[in-house]
Amino acid sequence: MCDPERSWSLSFSGCGFLFPYYLGAIDCMSERAPHLLSGARHFFGSSCGSIQSVFLLGGVPLNTLVKFSGGYFRRAMSHSMGVLHPSFNPSQILREQMERYLPANIHQLISGRVFISLTRVSDWGNVLVSEFQTKDEVLDVSVTGLSHA
Repeated sequence: MCDPERSWSLSFSGCGFLFPYYLGAIDCMSERAPHLLSGARHFFGSSCGSIQSVFLLGGVPLNTLVKFSGGYFRRAMSHSMGVLHPSFNPSQILREQMERYLPANIHQLISGRVFISLTRVSDWGNVLVSEFQTKDEVLDVSVTGLSHA
């Protein structure tokens, strides 16, 4: 149960195949329980879940997020083997699409509210990144998992 006296957070896990599912879940929450989105104190995400969180807190309308995902999936399907084609570069496409649709001040809008989960390769430890200095840093962290920290 949602207790308005206490704060809550939303978390979106990683897995690119969940992207369309998240679109439906966000649409449902927006329509039937908008307080869950507007009242969430923090958003957590990894991989595609972090991209959803960044778009939500960036104030990007859901129909724009649908355009974003449609553009990505169309480019994937333009190759004979889809996402498995050697020339398909998901990071480059995601970065181009995010650059196009996210506002210039996205780093200010999401700092301290979006927590992006990364894995540190040296010891396989988890790192949460939540402070961003530039839009490029947001893109680096959410698309490629690179942190400037």
